[in-house]
Amino acid sequence: MSGIPGAGADAALARLHSRLGASVTVTGAGLTAASRLAVISNAPGDAFQGAGRTMRRVTFHFRRADLPAAPTKTMTITDGSATVWRAIDIINRGDVDGWDVVAERA
Repeated sequence: MSGIPGAGADAALARLHSRLGASVTVTGAGLTAASRLAVISNAPGDAFQGAGRTMRRVTFHFRRADLPAAPTKTMTITDGSATVWRAIDIINRGDVDGWDVVAERA
């Protein structure tokens, strides 16, 4: 159940996730090479103090209902372009009943 008040909030979040989600393959969080939907964010990371450097922060958002267990840093995610990502940070998003998995290329 999400922390968003109002009837139908959970159904609305599920519809939003299904429209914005991309199919990824997950190993970890109780899964082995299982296909799941994740909303992928690729945004600028924290500023790096060096010339000519840029950083990106790649985050995969999973609905709590789609994972049988909480994600851990042993989780790997393969995206649609066959890039393998390794979890480096897990954020419990109770406000939207899900998990944000911040990842780097494996």
